[in-house]
Amino acid sequence: MKPATGLISLFAGLYDSLDPQYKFTFEPFITQIVEKLTACGLNVLEPRTCVHETDIQNALRFYEQNQADAVIILFLAYHPSLVSAGALAGTSLPVIFLDTTECFAFDEKTDPDLIMRCHGIHGVQDLTCVLRRLGKDYHIEAGHYTQSDVIRRVADSVKACFLAGCLKNSRVGIVGEPFDDMGDFAMSFASFAKNFGLKIVSWQNKPTDTSANQERDNFWRREIMDSLTVSPDAEGPLADMAVSSTADLAQWIDREKLDAFSFNFLDFNHDLGLAAIPFVASSLFMSRGIGYAGEGDVLTAALVAALMKIYPASTFTEMFCPDWQGDRVFLSHMGEVNLSLLQHPVLVRKEVEYVPNLNQGITPGVAGALKGGQAILVNLAPLADDQYQLILAPCEIVEAGADDRFQMSVRGWMRPKMPLADFLAEYSRLGGTHHSCLCYGADLSLLHQFSNIMGWQTQIIGN
Repeated sequence: MKPATGLISLFAGLYDSLDPQYKFTFEPFITQIVEKLTACGLNVLEPRTCVHETDIQNALRFYEQNQADAVIILFLAYHPSLVSAGALAGTSLPVIFLDTTECFAFDEKTDPDLIMRCHGIHGVQDLTCVLRRLGKDYHIEAGHYTQSDVIRRVADSVKACFLAGCLKNSRVGIVGEPFDDMGDFAMSFASFAKNFGLKIVSWQNKPTDTSANQERDNFWRREIMDSLTVSPDAEGPLADMAVSSTADLAQWIDREKLDAFSFNFLDFNHDLGLAAIPFVASSLFMSRGIGYAGEGDVLTAALVAALMKIYPASTFTEMFCPDWQGDRVFLSHMGEVNLSLLQHPVLVRKEVEYVPNLNQGITPGVAGALKGGQAILVNLAPLADDQYQLILAPCEIVEAGADDRFQMSVRGWMRPKMPLADFLAEYSRLGGTHHSCLCYGADLSLLHQFSNIMGWQTQIIGN
């Protein structure tokens, strides 16, 4: 699903009354804008050139009905603010100004007739002043559409709005209850519903049509075997457990239309109706765009799901152990990671001594080392009074060396863009939680915009 935007091009009624055909001479310019926005990964919904207030109202209604993530405003020439300000202030859509013109140079040698085609900036200034006075938030990017990166910046603004829309009103499943006394994400589900519209769905294993079970299991067996190498100690019953628990969770996710899920491994001391702790399922589903976070952390799970819509090379992770000597930190978790980010993902036999009541503490798990590359560690930290903070930490993931002894673990080594000791101290001064999302190839400015749209504080470490 691509981020979608409306595009409203504004033209003054006064000019239109003098020459009703003149506005159509801008069509090649608008077409170029649309093509460039599309090339940046946006779906541009039926661009509209608007002169009168009813034109703008109709365009906004169309974009709202077609679930645009934002509306881009482009001035073809001047357009008086009070014609459009009321409609724009009243829309639920984020408003993004593309402040550009056809002409790159406007100097002494420019044809004076081009004033008519290149004076939209004071329309921008008129309208943004009024929208600010009306309390309508907006975003603006300026520059020439072919001689700068303004189109990419505007597209990133739309993508940031898209991310915000993906996070808000997410449906997140939870198997068991949040980990007792793990306080950094221990917020009430009611607060998540209030602040983000999250819908939390508790695990419920409903019986399936027995005749369909074999076909279902065969499908997930193929998916698992195509994604993982099975170690000798995980063949047979353990592999069967991975298939069964994955199939059951997949049915639940599909039935409840979940965007993300989380589980608390300690709750598997009780009979939850799953054959195994779903380490394999969570890893497989992350590689297919379903968000996940451990220990019942539904908020981070929803964040991972949203970020994956733009950055599919993302995963839930935790900082485990500092490597002071190597100036890096060891990333890991019990057995959950986006499989597509591992060099050689393996299905392994995992002993979970904390859960002796499930298969004598034996469960199928995932092991593998993270691929190297540039990434951003993204952490959403609750603050007091229903406020939140997004911590963004650009980093490098360093590939494991030939003497790697962690063959049975999910692992990776993260090198921050500053000395490790300074990074860890600053991270905890800011109150970062121990659950994060690692996004390969992410754009810092886009994530910063996303945070602003969500109304969060933003902290960047080590840029």
